[in-house]
Amino acid sequence: MMRDRILKNGYLLFACGFALGILSFLLINTAIPLDVTFDDWIMRGYVERDIIQHYTGWLFYRDSSTLFPLGIAEKMAFPQGASIAFSDSIPLFAIVFKTFSKLLPETFQYFGIYNLMCYGLSGGVAALICRLFSENLFSILVFSTVISINPVMLERSFRHTALASQFLILSALYLYLISKRGVKKRYFYLLLMVLSVMIHFYFVPMIFLIMSADILDDAIKNKGWIKKLGFILMNILIVPVVAALIGYFHTPTVHSGALGYGYFTMNLNSLFNPVSVSKLKWSAVLPAFGQGLGSAEGFNYLGLGVLAGTLLLGIVIFFGKRKKELLSMLKRHRILAIVSLMLAIFAVSTTVVANNTAFLRINLPYNLLKLLSIFRSSGRMFWPVYYLIMLTVFALSNKIFNVKKTAVFTAAVFVIQFADMTPIFIEKNAVFTHGKSALASPLESDFWADNRKNFAEVFTISENGVYQGLCLANYAAKNKMVTNEPFLARNDIAFYRTSGDREIERLLNGDIDEEKLYVFGDENKFFDTAIKLGDSVYSGVVDDEYMIIASKETVIPATDNFIELDDIPFKLLDLNDLNWTGGVLNEDRSIVTFYDNAHTARFLEGATHIVDETGKNYEILNLDYGDAGYVMVKLDIEDAGLLTGQKLETIK
Repeated sequence: MMRDRILKNGYLLFACGFALGILSFLLINTAIPLDVTFDDWIMRGYVERDIIQHYTGWLFYRDSSTLFPLGIAEKMAFPQGASIAFSDSIPLFAIVFKTFSKLLPETFQYFGIYNLMCYGLSGGVAALICRLFSENLFSILVFSTVISINPVMLERSFRHTALASQFLILSALYLYLISKRGVKKRYFYLLLMVLSVMIHFYFVPMIFLIMSADILDDAIKNKGWIKKLGFILMNILIVPVVAALIGYFHTPTVHSGALGYGYFTMNLNSLFNPVSVSKLKWSAVLPAFGQGLGSAEGFNYLGLGVLAGTLLLGIVIFFGKRKKELLSMLKRHRILAIVSLMLAIFAVSTTVVANNTAFLRINLPYNLLKLLSIFRSSGRMFWPVYYLIMLTVFALSNKIFNVKKTAVFTAAVFVIQFADMTPIFIEKNAVFTHGKSALASPLESDFWADNRKNFAEVFTISENGVYQGLCLANYAAKNKMVTNEPFLARNDIAFYRTSGDREIERLLNGDIDEEKLYVFGDENKFFDTAIKLGDSVYSGVVDDEYMIIASKETVIPATDNFIELDDIPFKLLDLNDLNWTGGVLNEDRSIVTFYDNAHTARFLEGATHIVDETGKNYEILNLDYGDAGYVMVKLDIEDAGLLTGQKLETIK
């Protein structure tokens, strides 16, 4: 019978699971993202703008000329250049397609076909894993679909495309499980480690720990410690070799030490909280729970079907006197259980969050915090445990129930799981069919299109990058420019700030590069520079956000959405924190604040009154420059809140 042939032939079973994964992709996402010449859906963003970051990295890399290290795009993070690993552009695919770049169409994106591959591979590997616990083809294919098309996989798909590579975790678990059955194919762990480095570094510790559990468990039982520890060491050493090959260490970017561990944590409610980033709802039944700090990034919702199956098995095990099956499983996989506990603790992090409340914080030494922040989105580290929970449900159901009951159980889990997720399926489908949740580009003025061929570089000056700098970087990439804008996941911010200050010095010395478009995110630096340069340059604000300086010899002036330097309004600083609301001091509502820069000085020096939009004036009682970078102004007014957002003038 065909059923028996499929069960006995791993390749056929893998093909069936792969086909179900492909079918699932098409039903959920349609075939639209598979058109490699169509990038509109990318430019609209997908839940967030991260997909634009991934695509922008590819655009820069495709236009790069650096031959080694392999993954370097010298036109981003200019002039240092950076690895496309830091734009999450899936270096494995980027390197392959760059090799054939001249044969590719002008517009080319591979994120659709990569996601399709992830769905297929996850389905295929999940089917092979399920065969280890069951001989019923129906149960295998049904539950493997539950495992592979899970909320975590779907949530990462297209939002963080590289992280949709969940087949890496499943493959490692498969190698572990067949090893427990005497089938040793451990050198495939090396392949998974290499792939993890070349796809997304977050998978490296997950694969490594699963592999270590396998090797250590075998060493405890069968000795041979030296050889087995040597294999673990080989897996460790191959990581920096491959990382260096694709440029992880090319610039100080990897040493920038961006913090975040303890913020992007795993919420204690994450297994049953059906809400992800941007408040997307993954259940038609379960309520939404709070997500304090950045714990939405630690989304690990199991799905209603799996939760219901887990609850049912829990009742059967603890009230049906079947605890020995669970205890036997834990004993057999005790090293993996310890590894799972370690991953869960790391995922929860040093800041324990339940709903919206952080009820435990452990302060770490700075250097340790910096080290742990290499994997600052710690909630992701729970993923191997996430899959082990699902696999445990399937394995125990096959131990406790007979074949027919297991088939009914798996079918029920499948129906409940996907019926409850119907709203999110519709939501994700609409992204491609109706452009739902599209994020508008902030670059609206005709200035950008008119000047796309006039500049060779977009040079931004700010503390940590300009407003929606990712969109500026994409603008530069699409128009064959270079940029220093720090839009990557890891950036050498110290170099970025220093180079910005050096460029300001050059500008003030009259050394204006005609091929550079200067975009400021720092209001003080912009006004201090632009006002000193005066009419010698073209300066102003584009699209209400981008403060620009450009050579008059090069630039085509904007005809819309542009405010010239002399016409930029004088407004209260939009400062909102514990002490200030809309630029007005909370404890004394007669005190307002402005940035202390050349623009503010134009209005306040020698002024006696501030005038609002209605023409009413308020006497200036005192100017306080005590707080560096700011000037506080006390007015003869009971509540200056009415001035917030108004275009102000002064009387001198």
